[in-house]
Amino acid sequence: MSETAAAFAVSWWLVRAALTEACFLTLFEVDELSPRLLGIDEHRFRSVRYFRDAESS
Repeated sequence: MSETAAAFAVSWWLVRAALTEACFLTLFEVDELSPRLLGIDEHRFRSVRYFRDAESS
């Protein structure tokens, strides 16, 4: 955005506002989208280690 603002001699904020407006005009409505695939990034949710309790053995 800084390079574009400098090239057109406008403020950074004007370029940001124009980009935001362009996104609102071209992006899909999120509520109307339905996912075809769900991915899970983490395969290990917690780490449990076995500790032997000396008193119960």
